[in-house]
Amino acid sequence: MAPPSLTCRWAQHKIRANARLFSTLRAHVEPHSAAVSTTVSVQQSDSGKLPDNVKVSTEKLRHLGPLCAVAAAVAGLVGLLPLAFGMPAVALPLFPLASGLFFLVMLGGPLLLLASGQRLVETRLSKRWFLVLFMVLLITVGLALSRKLPGHQFLLDWVAMSLALVLIAAALRHSWLWAVAGGVWTGVLLGLASLQTAVDYFSPSSHGTPAPWWPLWLLDSVLAFTTVVVAFIYRNEAH
Repeated sequence: MAPPSLTCRWAQHKIRANARLFSTLRAHVEPHSAAVSTTVSVQQSDSGKLPDNVKVSTEKLRHLGPLCAVAAAVAGLVGLLPLAFGMPAVALPLFPLASGLFFLVMLGGPLLLLASGQRLVETRLSKRWFLVLFMVLLITVGLALSRKLPGHQFLLDWVAMSLALVLIAAALRHSWLWAVAGGVWTGVLLGLASLQTAVDYFSPSSHGTPAPWWPLWLLDSVLAFTTVVVAFIYRNEAH
């Protein structure tokens, strides 16, 4: 057995060696940790702003919502305008402003989508003035349609529809809610129209081919619900 003095010397030697090893490792690790912390602090500086590469990708994704909303609105208007002006409710209204109510039911969803897409792009105007200008635009379109279709006396009903639609948009307040409400509105309406066309076509008493618009109705129904999902995901980016 080794004398106690030799054992103490050996223990002191091991302690000094471990201390030197720890000092060497610390000298190598501290510069790397300082560099990492400096990089993180630089990326999170400027009042918590994101790095440039993240901001670029976010800017690209911000245009996805308006693009989907405008595409769904245009497809919905193209598919629903023939229905809106081809129903007997427009030619023979049951009560005053009945055609305006019918226009609102048929075209309100796509028009809300259109307003949402335009609002997400044009943010310089206040929401109040944007809605006023949007109503003026709708009334102008109604004037143009009344000249193209002189046999239909629907201008007053179109103005009533435009006013009701602007009031609905003002009640919803947020532009992403316009996209959600308009997308659900359009998707349900066109989905029901596609389903009814398919049921009529496959029924035993069916004669002829289905309506030529039903593929567009089905595709726009899917696009409208896709717009709802996109608008809800990026709702914090909307103004």
